Amino acid sequence: MDALPPGGGGVTREELLARWQVRAAEAEQIGALAPVATLLRALMAEAEAVDGMPVSRPAPDTMLTLDEAAARLQVPKRWFTEHRDLPFLKRLSGVTVRVSEKELARWVASR
Repeated sequence: MDALPPGGGGVTREELLARWQVRAAEAEQIGALAPVATLLRALMAEAEAVDGMPVSRPAPDTMLTLDEAAARLQVPKRWFTEHRDLPFLKRLSGVTVRVSEKELARWVASR
């Protein structure tokens, strides 16, 4: 996909969001190792409010398994046991732990 010209090239918000959606889907298809798709979706949510209007709908948060999150971070699954205080870890019940995709993306972006 071609890069946008400086200043956005006069595209509408909807066109920009559509382009980013395609890029997010492409990143997921190739199994991007970094959470590129998550970051692009966060950008899309921000762009929805670019004209001063509130975001029409919150983007859903996907709960990842530890295996999925470990693959995205390129760490072994046991890494989460050693870092139990991470903000994106969510204990659902008993020993079931999931990772908030949104919070994981925020955490990665802050590093």
